[in-house]
Amino acid sequence: MIEKGESRRPLLTDVSQFDTSSRAVGAGIDDAIVLHNKNDYWAIVIITAIFERQKLNPEKVIQFRYTIQSNRTANLHDAVPDNQSQDGGKL
Repeated sequence: MIEKGESRRPLLTDVSQFDTSSRAVGAGIDDAIVLHNKNDYWAIVIITAIFERQKLNPEKVIQFRYTIQSNRTANLHDAVPDNQSQDGGKL
């Protein structure tokens, strides 16, 4: 996880140096999470909002933006999505 990931772009030039073995992280708004899958694709997920549901099961819900590096390199410097141009997913 990279705290305030968008503002720390130099760290994203070689994300293969980060520990990707954790199955869970405590991320907050504007933090970036780097993912690496078994097919050698790298991705970055940036948390944009955290909500708490009140009905039925109180739980936290995150809103995020993501980019998958299609060339399979660990350089995500230019892959960080622009705030206005990317649609995010909701979990």
